[in-house]
Amino acid sequence: MVIPVYNRAGSILRSVCSVLQQTIPPREVFVVDDGSTDKTCAIVSAIPGVSLVHTGGRRGANFARNMGSKLACAEWIAYQDSDDAWLPGKMEATASALSECGESVEWCFSRFIRLVSGSVSGAPAALMNNLDSQWRFLSRQERKRFATVNLASTQTIVVKRCLFDSIGGFDECLGRFQDWDFALRLLDRSDPLVICDPTVVVYGTEGSITTNFEAGLEARRKMLLKEYGLLKEGSFGRRRFLMSLAIREAANMEMRSAFLSLRRSLFGREMVSS
Repeated sequence: MVIPVYNRAGSILRSVCSVLQQTIPPREVFVVDDGSTDKTCAIVSAIPGVSLVHTGGRRGANFARNMGSKLACAEWIAYQDSDDAWLPGKMEATASALSECGESVEWCFSRFIRLVSGSVSGAPAALMNNLDSQWRFLSRQERKRFATVNLASTQTIVVKRCLFDSIGGFDECLGRFQDWDFALRLLDRSDPLVICDPTVVVYGTEGSITTNFEAGLEARRKMLLKEYGLLKEGSFGRRRFLMSLAIREAANMEMRSAFLSLRRSLFGREMVSS
């Protein structure tokens, strides 16, 4: 399994320990450091059973994920983020579901728990829960929802090595929504298994890329240029994606307009134009 990290001295121990303390721990754990300048590497180096590798500089989280994935020898590859925590039974639940459903399944993901400023919620909201089963296949409705919202967060994804290789791994040009892009390309090749119970706690972290609205818009624009099966020209999914992007672009313009208006009222037109 692979954990990319950059300057997470305050959370990397929790992240790694949640992986090592699984009821069925992974056979290999790669922490890929992307040029940390704090105590992150010292902390990871002191943890037994973990391989610490370095990207050689600031190459980005997707480069780090791809690097760790290429180093992995296992048939299946799992991912974790440096500021989140796997729940203790994640690997066991995943292994059990994959064993039951057979060789046809090549990737899976699960629901997760979002924890932000003490507020707890189940996510993603668009992913229907099933209290009668530990796993199920993606519904037709949920597959369509992938056109406007990501249902598969990176920390919950487990993928067969051969499938990872066939799609070329994570897109290193995307600053955000790498998991959404990854999932859409996986969907073009194979239908996923959904683990019904949450398997990860995702912590809202100050400065996280997931809070960067501009980065989100830029990633959506780049995704629009790709040839996903779900977003092909003329498809209903593409129209929904375009509408979703337009709404966010409009909201961004309104925020900019409101900000400029506030600056004018506080500092005057001269200050704004300068």
